[in-house]
Amino acid sequence: MSFKYLRPIEYRDIPYMLEWMRDDEINRNFRFDAEAITEESEKIFIEHAKEAFLDYKNAEKIDLAAVDENDEYMGTITLQGINRADNNALYAIAMRKCAHGTGLALAASRELIMFGFDELRLHKIYLNVLKENVRAARFYEKLGFKLEGESPEQVYARGEYHTWLWYGLFREDVRQCP
Repeated sequence: MSFKYLRPIEYRDIPYMLEWMRDDEINRNFRFDAEAITEESEKIFIEHAKEAFLDYKNAEKIDLAAVDENDEYMGTITLQGINRADNNALYAIAMRKCAHGTGLALAASRELIMFGFDELRLHKIYLNVLKENVRAARFYEKLGFKLEGESPEQVYARGEYHTWLWYGLFREDVRQCP
């Protein structure tokens, strides 16, 4: 397996990881306490990510760095909740603001999706996104994900309830992606 826009996350990526995590515009669509994340907690995260990738055929979660042509970290891309019995996994991505609009997220996502279908032999990759995150929904649709439904008032964040949109992508449909 060979990647152009993905690699294991490294300690040198921590400042860039903290950059997007502490960016209010980016993390408003996520549910985590950015202030609780430290360099030390990211080192632990990276160690777990490296161990999982070394044993990716048995891992429940795979976190990789999305990188540009200079190998600079631009974001984290994930397959999590890898379910071997049902052959599916949840896709997630978070990119630094400087990577938005560059096409890098699309290229890295395509690599991860193909890895999921070809190497992990997944049948389906799915995701959820806040309904108000229209930009992300358009991005997922560009990748070939199809809207499967919504869960009204599923998520409580920032003092109010939000609706989840659920998307899915099947192995047989991925070859049809642009």
